[in-house]
Amino acid sequence: MKNTLLFSLIIASILISTDTALLAERYRNRGGDKKCYERGHRKGKFFGNPDVLKSELNLNDEQMTNLIEINLNYEKKHLVYREKLAPLRIKLKRMILEEDVDLSKIRQILKKTSELQVETRMLRIKQRLDIEKILTPAQKNKLRNSRRKIGLLHHEGRGFCNLKFNNNTPF
Repeated sequence: MKNTLLFSLIIASILISTDTALLAERYRNRGGDKKCYERGHRKGKFFGNPDVLKSELNLNDEQMTNLIEINLNYEKKHLVYREKLAPLRIKLKRMILEEDVDLSKIRQILKKTSELQVETRMLRIKQRLDIEKILTPAQKNKLRNSRRKIGLLHHEGRGFCNLKFNNNTPF
């Protein structure tokens, strides 16, 4: 049993490291920025990176103060859900590696994680809406147009870490 578990862990780690290396190489071959891939486009402030928004949308000091306050508020809320999700994910991994896998227990954990993920997505949407409330109509349009472009680029499989908010972004 120990040999089987050890062998499974070795194979899983080889597969994970190979997959990550291949994804990074594929991304770099498309002209992507290695640092961007390693950093991850989803890390940080979900919809309100203050540095990017300030420079691209020309935010004033009051807007920046409000943006930082909104981000801090939502970061605290997101931490609550991440604290709940982490042990569930670890438990799920442990259960999958067992000799006798109990699919009904796995289903229960997957349902719990799905519910928590829905709540985190709802928080992201609320955060975006709160950020849009502090923007002028012109800033809001510029932000929404850039999000559409990012979505299209992401759907087409192109990198978007260096994407700017201007209207000259090539498709």
